[in-house]
Amino acid sequence: MSNEDFSQPGESWFDKLSKDLQSVFEDKRKYLSRPVPAKIEALLLQISYRMNRELGSLSAILRARGEYNQDFITKVEEATRDGTGYSFLTDLFSNSIRELTAPELESRVAAYLEKIQPALEAFLVEKEPLRLWVPNPEQVGSHAEFLRALKIPLNADGDGPDMLLHNLGFFMNDPSLRARIERLFPPLESGNATNTILLNTSGSGKTRTVLEGLCLFWGLYLTCEVDVDRRGSKDLQRTMDRIGSDPCFQKYPPSSGQTFMDNSGIAGRRFRELLFSRLCIMVHFCELAAKVSGPRLGQHFKKLWVYLQIQPSCLGYPNSDIFESLTQEIRGAPSFDVSELIAAKMDRLKVLLGQELDERPLICVIDEAQVAAKCFEQAFRTSNPNDVARRPVLRELLAVFSDTAAAELSVNITGTALDQESVMRIASSRVFKKKPKSITHFGAFNEAQEQINYMKQFLPLQIANQKTFQVLFERVSYWLKGRYRFTAAYMQNLLVTGFQRPHKMLNAFISVSTQVEFQRDGELHRSPGFCPSDYEEEVEQEEGEAAPAELMPFGFDKLQNYPSLVQVARECAAQYWMRASINPQVAGTRGPELINCGFARYAENDSGKLENSRITVDEPLSLLALIEWLQVRERSFAELFRLGAANGSTDADGSNGPEEELALYLSVAFEAQIPLMDIFHFHEGVEPSWAKCSAELVCLFVGEGGQEEGRVRHLTRPWLRGDSRAPICFPDKSMGPDLLFVLKLKNGKYIWVALQSKYQSVKDNNPDTGLKAETLRKAILTVTPVEFFGARVRSRAVSTHLI
Repeated sequence: MSNEDFSQPGESWFDKLSKDLQSVFEDKRKYLSRPVPAKIEALLLQISYRMNRELGSLSAILRARGEYNQDFITKVEEATRDGTGYSFLTDLFSNSIRELTAPELESRVAAYLEKIQPALEAFLVEKEPLRLWVPNPEQVGSHAEFLRALKIPLNADGDGPDMLLHNLGFFMNDPSLRARIERLFPPLESGNATNTILLNTSGSGKTRTVLEGLCLFWGLYLTCEVDVDRRGSKDLQRTMDRIGSDPCFQKYPPSSGQTFMDNSGIAGRRFRELLFSRLCIMVHFCELAAKVSGPRLGQHFKKLWVYLQIQPSCLGYPNSDIFESLTQEIRGAPSFDVSELIAAKMDRLKVLLGQELDERPLICVIDEAQVAAKCFEQAFRTSNPNDVARRPVLRELLAVFSDTAAAELSVNITGTALDQESVMRIASSRVFKKKPKSITHFGAFNEAQEQINYMKQFLPLQIANQKTFQVLFERVSYWLKGRYRFTAAYMQNLLVTGFQRPHKMLNAFISVSTQVEFQRDGELHRSPGFCPSDYEEEVEQEEGEAAPAELMPFGFDKLQNYPSLVQVARECAAQYWMRASINPQVAGTRGPELINCGFARYAENDSGKLENSRITVDEPLSLLALIEWLQVRERSFAELFRLGAANGSTDADGSNGPEEELALYLSVAFEAQIPLMDIFHFHEGVEPSWAKCSAELVCLFVGEGGQEEGRVRHLTRPWLRGDSRAPICFPDKSMGPDLLFVLKLKNGKYIWVALQSKYQSVKDNNPDTGLKAETLRKAILTVTPVEFFGARVRSRAVSTHLI
């Protein structure tokens, strides 16, 4: 069929197509019952490969003729622009198929469950229900047998270990971890379920936490967005897509009229189909499990149910998703009948699971909820006429689950923190009867020993005891402190290489994880990233190179839309570079936004409660990536830190003074390899031989297994002892100097520098109005080591030729 066929006047195929599309779109009664015309169905098949081009022609001609529904034309143009032309037309006509009757719906469900039953039965008795990762002997050498014995599940792509699913369910065997899960998923209270909102930054363990909960208590796992690791079913994600592609749905409805109700009806219908299909498979799963084990289903089957939901392809159908397939199969189900059928499935689950659902509600996890909280933000509104605020599709999702099984279903929303207030507002706007419980901290690698223990479970004892790995533990506990994903991703890289070149792998992992892609002169570039320089001797001893897989990128690009947040980022970068710590107050009220951007996180509060955790910026890896991003954006190291340090907030001890400006300019000078004699003025006659050398600013520290991480201005002793990794020490005022730092000369020798800064105006270029001799004499005493921490400045004579 040629393009000309679509533009001919009269009774062309184009006119027939446009008229049929128009009639289906405008007549909602026909929309619910109209069959797909055979000619149109054939036409769709013929032009599917070039549908976007044809839709472009269609929208242009519709506008020229001026006789078609404007909303319909807008839908056509959106489909053209988004590249979803064929999907738009097929959705239009599949949506027009008549509603199923209740018997037809049950027949379709029964037929589909019968189809997947053999695979489910085999899955229930499989010794290893998930495919296990098999290491490559050429890469791991003699460690192949040890690595196979770890029984780490294979990831969905089939090319490496899935660290998230390894040893899933072990929380139930640890009393403290089990208690944490039980607090996250509380029992019924007065016959009603408690809903919770779990929020923290990306990679902080939210998904693993809820999966551990589902291994302990029966429930559903839904995700609004399947990530690059392909964990979870796409049924919810595609349901939201179908809501948007529905020809009667309007993303930006007018303030008055029935459109909000129409939108709500479309979304409610789709979400009920989703919930019903998931419950159908769960009931069938439990019925088959009961045939295998008897009426009481133990923890083993809970874990199998979690596996099936997190990796639907584990049934043996490659690239298949049984949950999405059944949801697709029952499209067109009548909403009223589906609600009744959902209630019937819940009753059946109570029979199958017995006392467990009498004491605890069925958990329903909605992961990555921030996606639904930003989806169709203007399309919905509550039924309260006094509440005119517009809501996203998340509200409709929660409303369906609450209306359908409020007392029996505990909805647990997880996501990043940007939308904490909006999610709470959405969840509380007549959706849940009781305000949901907000939890923001689930644990992290804050203590070195906890992180080391995690690593050791993947290492043979003889390797873990090697000196080089003892050093590695110390390095990892510093550089990868914080969220779980950092350490897990590094260990994944270490496992697939058979523990070879662990220090080079760590350096390369940090470098790759902190790299930034950017456009310049029309070409895509990649910054070099940060490479640690500690333990160079250990690194040099390792032969060959390491090429780690890339960590998921941080979300710093979101900062570009918020100039004030960029300034907060500058302050964090400047403080971290100079002090290796961040003023806890720097985030201010912008903490949730910083968490969403990826360089802040919730940490445990002083009370140890899970609720109302504090926001902290303290992870070296995320801060180094932030510095890299800012340098690419600002293009100037000096400008970046000048902006950050000059506008930084002042600590309670007055740390943000001239000494920080001085530290900034000295660091730029050392970076530029300027000779020391051009930076410092040496008195004639006492100029050292190394004054003509350039030097680099280095951080000296002594590894002792555990690092002191809470470094602030007054912790001078850890820096002097070599425990701190801060390049510059801003000592306690009672010590004397304003700055302490170490320079490394080209010959490998080190120079310790104690510096006192004095600022005084000079009038009319008259040096006599500058610093007085007595002022200089006292300043020299403050940087004289024997005078450090003196109770008072002694009146010791100082050689006048130095003043």
